[in-house]
Amino acid sequence: MKILIVGDAFVTQQQFESRLFMLTEAGHEVKVVQWGPDDRSELEAIVRTMEKGSIPDDVSLDIVKKHLQGKDALFVDFCPVPASMVQKIKLIGVSRTGVSNVDLKAARSSGVPVINISGRNAVAVAEFTIGMMLAVSRNLAYAHHALKLGHWKKEFSYEPVELEKKQVGLIGFGEIGRLVARKLAGFGCKIVYYDPYYKENTTCAENIGLDELIKTSDFVSIHVRLTEATKGLIGRREIELMKGSAFLVNTARAEIIDAAALLEALRNKKIRGAALDVFPEEPLCKDSEYLRLDNLVLTSHIAGSTPEALEKSVELLYGNFIDYQKGSRNHTVK
Repeated sequence: MKILIVGDAFVTQQQFESRLFMLTEAGHEVKVVQWGPDDRSELEAIVRTMEKGSIPDDVSLDIVKKHLQGKDALFVDFCPVPASMVQKIKLIGVSRTGVSNVDLKAARSSGVPVINISGRNAVAVAEFTIGMMLAVSRNLAYAHHALKLGHWKKEFSYEPVELEKKQVGLIGFGEIGRLVARKLAGFGCKIVYYDPYYKENTTCAENIGLDELIKTSDFVSIHVRLTEATKGLIGRREIELMKGSAFLVNTARAEIIDAAALLEALRNKKIRGAALDVFPEEPLCKDSEYLRLDNLVLTSHIAGSTPEALEKSVELLYGNFIDYQKGSRNHTVK
């Protein structure tokens, strides 16, 4: 099979080339090119547009379209794959779980299978989530900020709390959620989760209803994908159900939480605090209310961004493609 692979500012041409032997030794002919802005923040702006349903088909794709001539398959990370490109190939591979950069409607109508991966940044996000829990519950971020401003501060807007014996409620129990549960077991936490799609038995966490999880947990952590079903899943009603001493942590997608309801709860101290890595509009503007709250830890959408995660995605994609060639359909997008 003749394959065109397109690198970008996250998974680069060089990273895609580093594992090419997996494809060439299987007899495939491969060409790798680079697409898009070198600045990751510029690429993230394009990604946010695609996540809202708008896949660009403009001059930036000219180099990709040029090299796509005569190819059977196209592998990408964030490079857009509009209908005009879908119709030229027999298979699409995406080195991420999300495939918002691919015109899936065109792929389905043309009978072009789309292969993706899962778990490339699961370890990164799981570790980061626990870091956020510690940062917000032990005043780590606030103390650091105070010291940078020259203040030796001991008292903050709330008393610190330990993780041990606290209940952590995980909304979503996919690969990231399960990793968080396993890693938190060493802290002596009680782990509960809500996930209507996870049917397997587990000894590290208890499956309970969403309302019960929200009402009883000391930490509520979001680990679901953004879909029509999960958009606004945590709204004003759910936030009002939370314990006054609870923390809310989100390393998934901002739209899963009603931002206005959360800001109101934090302003009025209806919950103890929150830690967010994602926001409705990114980057945050200088006068954002998020920046004025003293019970909110903020990071700049970096939970999944580690070199290990990005490098892992290449091997996962190539391996899934080889499995597909052998007849497996486990990694194709439905």
